[in-house]
Amino acid sequence: MRLILSNRAMITLGFPGFRPAFRAEEMTSAAAPEEPPKKKRRLPRLDDSFDEPSECARGLAEVSKGADSCSAMQQRGRPTRQSCTKAGSELLLTFADMTPSASLRKVLQQSFDVAASSSEDAAAVHSLLPGVRIDPRDTLDDTLHLSLSRPLMLLTNQREDLKKAVARIADRFRPFAARYASFGVLENDEKTRRFLGIEVGQGYAELEALVRKLDEAFAEMRLPAYYPEPRFHTSIAWTTTTSATTPTTLPPFAEPTPTLEALEARFGPSLRKEGQVWVGEVCVKIGKDVARYRLSGSEGTG
Repeated sequence: MRLILSNRAMITLGFPGFRPAFRAEEMTSAAAPEEPPKKKRRLPRLDDSFDEPSECARGLAEVSKGADSCSAMQQRGRPTRQSCTKAGSELLLTFADMTPSASLRKVLQQSFDVAASSSEDAAAVHSLLPGVRIDPRDTLDDTLHLSLSRPLMLLTNQREDLKKAVARIADRFRPFAARYASFGVLENDEKTRRFLGIEVGQGYAELEALVRKLDEAFAEMRLPAYYPEPRFHTSIAWTTTTSATTPTTLPPFAEPTPTLEALEARFGPSLRKEGQVWVGEVCVKIGKDVARYRLSGSEGTG
């Protein structure tokens, strides 16, 4: 019986001297023919707003510029709690909340009226006085706010640790009296807001000691400290007209409008006489939630 082997079998068995009638390349090509090239799928066109920053990103960028007034940050209301929660962080404000007497309210209202009416554009000057709303953007609180930290962005998972830290600090300090002593004009770091405020005289040392303890807690969470030489104040008016937006003209609360010297001469004595307030708690506002921690310890300036 004669065994007939195919060319493919002879190649596989390796018969000596056998030369196939086709090349190996041909066999490979015949066994696995190439697939025709696929057409490239065109991707859909991106929307024109793809490169625009989100509302949260714009809000966080604005907050990062910083405003030296806690009250001003609250009335601005940006970024929103919802947008920051999506980003995993929320706006943090730490401040003292103090109730003014009726006499102090009257002095502050008179001071604001003079400063606003003397400005070239009175409508651009907004009130931050408790219980007063001239413009829808104005605050309507019943208390005076005094910042104890910069406006900060707190990660959501830091919320409880921050509250516990502030509670421990409040347990160490005793309540104390503070007194407003003078008028002052401040602008935020980016010069986008200008404020007319009243600055603390009596009680400065106690406030500074309290702030330094808060700074230590913030440092553990890698948050920035307050200013090295803070000007403890309460803002009573604000405007977006600043030294940066009006380089060729004078902004509000400056010459030829009533200067600090004019306000001091007219209202300074009454401010110092009626300006005593009681600092009895530290307030922490995270997003829209406000927690209050009563000062209940025995420490004062140390």
